[in-house]
Amino acid sequence: MSDLDKNQNTPLKMFDDTIATIELEEKSEASALLKGGAIALGAIGLAACGAETVDNLNTVDNPSTIDNPSTIDNPGTIDNPSTVDNPSTVDNPGTVDNPNSGDSGTANGLFPDTSEKTVDPYATPINEQQAARFLQKVSFSSTRDEITNMMSMSYSTWLDNQFNMEIDPELTLWKWRESGLKPDDGYYLSSSKGDYDGTLRDMMSSEDVLRKRMALALLQIFVIGNGLWIPHDGWAKCAYWDVLNKHAFGNYFDLLMEVSRHPLMMTYLTSFNSRGEVEGENHRPDENFAREVMQLFSIGLVELNLDGSPKLDDNGEEIPTYDQDTVVNLARVFTGYGWHGYTDERYPAGSRDPVEVRTTDGISWYSTQDKTFLGITIPGDTDQEEAFEIAIRTISEHANVAPFISKLLIQRFVTSNPSPGYIERVATIFNDNGSGERGSFQSVLRAILLDEEALRIPDESNYNFLGKVREPMLRLAQWYRTFGGYTVSGEWEVGWLGSYSHSIGQLPFRAPSVFNHYLPDYSPNSFEGNSFVAPEIQILDEVSIAGYINFIWSILNNGIAHKDNNTLTELNCNYATENQLISDAQTYVEHLNLTLCAGRLSDETVTDIVSAVNERNYTDITGLSGNDLAGAERVNNERRNMAISLIMSCPEYLVQV
Repeated sequence: MSDLDKNQNTPLKMFDDTIATIELEEKSEASALLKGGAIALGAIGLAACGAETVDNLNTVDNPSTIDNPSTIDNPGTIDNPSTVDNPSTVDNPGTVDNPNSGDSGTANGLFPDTSEKTVDPYATPINEQQAARFLQKVSFSSTRDEITNMMSMSYSTWLDNQFNMEIDPELTLWKWRESGLKPDDGYYLSSSKGDYDGTLRDMMSSEDVLRKRMALALLQIFVIGNGLWIPHDGWAKCAYWDVLNKHAFGNYFDLLMEVSRHPLMMTYLTSFNSRGEVEGENHRPDENFAREVMQLFSIGLVELNLDGSPKLDDNGEEIPTYDQDTVVNLARVFTGYGWHGYTDERYPAGSRDPVEVRTTDGISWYSTQDKTFLGITIPGDTDQEEAFEIAIRTISEHANVAPFISKLLIQRFVTSNPSPGYIERVATIFNDNGSGERGSFQSVLRAILLDEEALRIPDESNYNFLGKVREPMLRLAQWYRTFGGYTVSGEWEVGWLGSYSHSIGQLPFRAPSVFNHYLPDYSPNSFEGNSFVAPEIQILDEVSIAGYINFIWSILNNGIAHKDNNTLTELNCNYATENQLISDAQTYVEHLNLTLCAGRLSDETVTDIVSAVNERNYTDITGLSGNDLAGAERVNNERRNMAISLIMSCPEYLVQV
């Protein structure tokens, strides 16, 4: 880590300070830290939450065996995203005041000038660390083989290869669920088969890693979370995930159209069965989707400049993008849609196909009133399907969409605090990719991932505002991919991982609200006095941090349990490469530093972890058998697992730069 990392009051330093530094002052303390299978790392939680004391951080022997997901509490979350009536009372996750706007990116000195490139995106990485750093932004891991492959090509070529990987129709999540299940199988109607286990399968084992990273990013924008009521919701989630994959390299308008008509979204945000005004009845269309499609999926709450900073009126006040009258009128567009009829209760196709026009006794549920919003009016006699497309087109062409969506995607891949110049460069490509196309995700991804702000080497300048906290589910995918993961049954019947106190606490399709697991403008207490944000820290507290560290130690020793039998292991890793290196602690830790952290560990941290590993003497198992072999393997595995656990728990790993 550079002196700038250590001394400047930058987001990178504040991320580290907030998460805290693991102190290994004495070897015996380091050994005791992990020996019992748990770490009570209260300092991290204290810093993250602004708390002063932690009374009890109980340890858990096997965090992979939690049976009841419905009992998990999530601190700081919103219970019901579908009951917010007044958009003026809802915090906006994408329109944080930005005092740094106003130029190409220098931002009054807070951000360095990145208008000139120091890294050529059409060249190969200059070293293994930079190859690993790029891979950890665009995929889920950076193994030795992946790094070697990355070193043989340019950043741009790697992206080309990913963009050229077409979706195999036999490998969609829907097809996976369909091929592995039969109507008499208990999982056929299960919500979990094809829920988080299916998406974890894709994240952990698919070759088209950039598409999967983008699909996951889109799921955190076009959120489907807890609280669903829908027939065959496991099937519906498979279908929704496949939609996100389908459009991951496609076009924003096409995605917004398909998401808006998807039965899962229309159920989650309650536009399903919404009915137009009826004369003589005190009734109005449901407003949830109309509000959220603007606030969260497209334009946010205030008008934005191209660099993401808020526009101001003559009085210096922010300008709202819409008001309640806009919501009322737009809600009329989304009326008149209902559920497909089923010929058989086990027939799942309705969970995938767009919802249908709804009628009662031949009378449409669609609102026939005029619909005036965002500068246009759709006459009441306009065809229902035509009106729907006009509305989505109008939203997608709003000037806010480019900076709003661009910033959210930058936050998911590169940094929580992109400079105004970075946002503007990406938003410009969003508006027109050079071929006249607006909203090309492939072009936007290329702009995000090949930008100077994504590729520049942090230690070579005062560029230490870069960085983001690694999300728990990305850490889990990295564990599986890095260390030779495999599924015992082949069915990905993964035990519950949604507990904040006993596992990772974050899963696809399990966000506590439509605002995702965390707000993109969340700023922890320790950031007070500046405009920087650290979204992922919102799900950190003394409970979730201790739970995560306990969980990592548990899966290193036991793997992840089967969902139906917690005495069986469903996911595990073979650690083939690591087992060959553990005889030399220094070489082994340096290997992990590269593959897990892209070389970010400081010399001091490496030295401390090497010392902790060397507390257990390595034994050559050649020629050993019986109890001698078992005892030697146990100690060798402790050496191996201690290093991984300490690294995956330390700030220099948890903060990705």
